[in-house]
Amino acid sequence: MNKHRTLGAIGADSPLTCCPPSLRDPALRYYDEKAVLRWAFRLEGAAKRAMRHRAELEDLVPSHAGQRAAIERFHGLGAPAHCFHVEPIRWFRPTEPQVTFGLQRFLAKGGSELTLSFLRALDPTLSWPEHLDGVTVEAEVPCKRGRIDLLISGKAAEVTWGAVVEAKFGHNIRQNPLPDYAQHAAKLGMQFRMPGRETATSVLIVLGQRNEAATRARLRRNRRWSFLNWHTFLRRWESELTRILDDDDFRRFRRTIWERAA
Repeated sequence: MNKHRTLGAIGADSPLTCCPPSLRDPALRYYDEKAVLRWAFRLEGAAKRAMRHRAELEDLVPSHAGQRAAIERFHGLGAPAHCFHVEPIRWFRPTEPQVTFGLQRFLAKGGSELTLSFLRALDPTLSWPEHLDGVTVEAEVPCKRGRIDLLISGKAAEVTWGAVVEAKFGHNIRQNPLPDYAQHAAKLGMQFRMPGRETATSVLIVLGQRNEAATRARLRRNRRWSFLNWHTFLRRWESELTRILDDDDFRRFRRTIWERAA
């Protein structure tokens, strides 16, 4: 005896009337009752596990209000000058040079205090000075080969501090001569972390959206350089900026960068 059961004839109003003739033939449409029961048993167990996991998650975050509060704390949205409190420039999708020239303009205008907030956001682990003299911020700086996206330098107690930033939106660093950029900055007196050197006064940073395989491979050959995600950097910078006077244009610019890096 055939253990499979057929599903019977199809009524005129059945959705299967539009199916191929092979599926409309009752003799060909059968099912295994035991297989269906086994599937139902497994589904019941999976549903129970899903309900248990959901309850565990609800214990971790009791409500949507709790989730929102946690996100606000993480991003520091309690600060009235946070860039999330303004709208980005929706029609503007800036290129990498437009972002670096914009950063150069605002940092040069803000002087030592704003520049140091930027540097601390790039690398919070470095012991940055409290003040910098003779701050210079340059964008698209020509060097032996290529151009440095953003070059920042200043002095404290006759020591040069600063950063070399390679800013990327969706591009990798395969074609960028990173050793030449570092050499250019070293001639200005910047000292970078490297084996055998305990102190550093400057950083070499690739700002990007994703640390892709090509980027990681390139940085393995350029050990003094570090990758930093745009959103991580911007979140740190917002935290640093809570102590600094701000304006709407600067906030809107930062928010636009945030949207560009999404």
